[in-house]
Amino acid sequence: MAINFAIPSSRDDLLSSGGSDNYYVEEILTVRQVVPALQALKSVCRGNSQCIVEHFDSLFSILCIQKDLDAASKEEAWHLLLKGSQTFLTRLTSDLDQCDLAREDRVACLNATKMAIYLLCQYLELFDGEATRPGAVATGKGRGKKAKASSSTSDLDWDYERHEGVQLLLSFIHLSLTKLWDPPVAEEEFVSLVSGCCYKLLENPTTSKNKETLVAIAHILGNLIKRYNHGLGNVDAKEAARDAAVGKAYAGFLVEIAEKLPKVVMPTMALLVGHLEGESYTLRNGILGMMGEILTRYICKEELDDKLRSTRDGFFEKLEDHIHDVNAFVRSKVLQIWLTIVDEKCLPLLRQEIVMSLVVGRLSDKSSIVRKNALQLVTALLKSNPFAARLSVEDLRTNYEKEKTTLEEMTPTPLVSEASKPEGEKINQEWAALELGLLEAVGNWSSKQVDTSALIGDEEPSQQILEKIVKLVQAEQFSDALMLTAAAAECYPDCPPLQNYKTQEKDVDDTEEDEAKETEDKECGTHNLGTAIKEVFFYVKQPLVQNEVDVASSELSTEVAKQQTLVQYLKNSLTFAVQVQECIPIICQLLGSKNTTDILEAINFLVTATEFGVVAATAGVRKMMVLVWSQEQTVREAVTGAYRQLYLQPKGKNSKAAAASVVKNLSALLIGCTYGDLSSLETLVCEFVKSGDINKPVIQTLWETFTLKSSSVTEQDARAAVMLISMCARAEPNIAKSNLEVLVQEGLGQRAEKDYLLAQGTCQTLLKITATPRVILYIQHCWQRKP
Repeated sequence: MAINFAIPSSRDDLLSSGGSDNYYVEEILTVRQVVPALQALKSVCRGNSQCIVEHFDSLFSILCIQKDLDAASKEEAWHLLLKGSQTFLTRLTSDLDQCDLAREDRVACLNATKMAIYLLCQYLELFDGEATRPGAVATGKGRGKKAKASSSTSDLDWDYERHEGVQLLLSFIHLSLTKLWDPPVAEEEFVSLVSGCCYKLLENPTTSKNKETLVAIAHILGNLIKRYNHGLGNVDAKEAARDAAVGKAYAGFLVEIAEKLPKVVMPTMALLVGHLEGESYTLRNGILGMMGEILTRYICKEELDDKLRSTRDGFFEKLEDHIHDVNAFVRSKVLQIWLTIVDEKCLPLLRQEIVMSLVVGRLSDKSSIVRKNALQLVTALLKSNPFAARLSVEDLRTNYEKEKTTLEEMTPTPLVSEASKPEGEKINQEWAALELGLLEAVGNWSSKQVDTSALIGDEEPSQQILEKIVKLVQAEQFSDALMLTAAAAECYPDCPPLQNYKTQEKDVDDTEEDEAKETEDKECGTHNLGTAIKEVFFYVKQPLVQNEVDVASSELSTEVAKQQTLVQYLKNSLTFAVQVQECIPIICQLLGSKNTTDILEAINFLVTATEFGVVAATAGVRKMMVLVWSQEQTVREAVTGAYRQLYLQPKGKNSKAAAASVVKNLSALLIGCTYGDLSSLETLVCEFVKSGDINKPVIQTLWETFTLKSSSVTEQDARAAVMLISMCARAEPNIAKSNLEVLVQEGLGQRAEKDYLLAQGTCQTLLKITATPRVILYIQHCWQRKP
């Protein structure tokens, strides 16, 4: 009879039978017995496929007394276990290839397999635990301890040996081991044994550094999931709260699964949403990240059914709620998720206003990382806004009010009633002229017995018969019209104008008591016939008028719908522009932050806002000019780059037009500048001259503006030009020195007598020139020539 090996939950379970027929270890070896036992195993491990079963007690004993053994004995046991397991694996592969195993052989193979894999997993965990234990190779303290410490020191290359053990375990799992069970389903203890060993190995940081071992473990877990029904029923959320690394691992796994299989993962979100109220912020980040992946990869389209749309809206609401999470890392993560949604163009238009209002509040968050992500999100919302390339609040408000007034003036109801009234009266008058003759014909026709069955063909459409009835009435052939109407009521009982008419049929079994009632019914039927003709008349005549009215109404409705869409678009545009304008004062305050990241992100936003025509951003651009004096090089470079992008890089223009545009932009900066602003601007201009951004065409345009060569140039433009020339001359004095005569004649001549600011700018420019004797003599000569 074959033994029955039950995988124990602890080693102590194998030390007694427990009153069952399961295999148990009768006696644990002593330390002295270990070496002879290993020698006995070594002599048979290569040629005997059952060596693991026969020497199981010896290998198990080493696990139990391993603390008292030296490293050499444990290493020897490990190597013999690998050799014996490999020998058994070869035999097992051959046995499983057989079509039909005898029951006794199958049970024997199953028990041997469980024994080998149990020992393999136990030894892997044992050596891996020793390798990761702090001070595993510690020397003894005090006299006489050094020799003892060295005897327990292991020379085992565990990274290599661990890989060998994992590969052997993978070879077992690759086999069709389920054939050994009846029914062919692996027991849960077996699957838990192997998976638990893999998870233990993954807890060792060095395991992840060995790519081959990591891949092998992944293959083992994959096989357990796919072929052995392995799965995690639940995890302890408290563990994730206690250990951030655990929560981070869970979160990373969940997000990656959602990224690769969003459709499969979405139904499980109902089980995970509850963790959003848990203590672990890393788990909250993971679940919110899953929602972000599902939103951007699966339910990002507008053409969604009601169920998916409801799910999408629910995810958006959760993300909105956690913008105000108590943990700064969660707030930051949620803002990053929103940024991804915006970049992927998955944010519905109706949600944009809500998200924008929530994000503006995070600009004042106490956490710098939250402020950084909030600034990035606001900038992304501005760049990807679907409303307009220019977001001037004044222009948008004017257009909105204008189009709203136009919509209010569009009233379609009076147009339809006026169109239908004349034609309706005409039809009523025509019927009134025919009604008396019809009523007389109805009275005379009621006593006749007429066969109407042959008046309508089998394939004549109802509309054609109704039109014939109207023509007969208009021709005052009332009797024929009555007969055709009665026939039509029988043939087309569901026709709308004939539905209320009921033909009268005489029952052969009527008694004398019913004759009076029958007479009354016939009179009622005749009256109904006259009513039916009237309904047919209006049914045929009225649609002709109604069609014309419907066409006019349809055209007007289309125009109204277009106007409503335009008004709503302008309203949304205005709302968004106002939101952007409201957040600018907060962002301007961040320019004075001690945190470099705040400053850099604020600069980036102000540049974007200026490019989109947000007027309020101009104040921020002027305020960031002073940052050119910052001690941080990254800030100085960001400021220089921002002004270069805004004022020195006009798009789509030739060199002359570009130079004129640069001069115009720089001149606009001078308006309203304080002395401090002028000093900062001068530093910027010097940088641009040195870098070549202010080139010869720009300098030439400045001189032309200063000398009023164009009739469109004003005196204010000339004053701005000479101030800019003065700033350029600080970096390159030859700019002023090469045109010294022009500078003196224009800036200190007759124009200077009326324009003292021009003279001031000229003198400031002269101060930038190196005071050589030649220059001094030339200036004195010019002043002596003045009258």
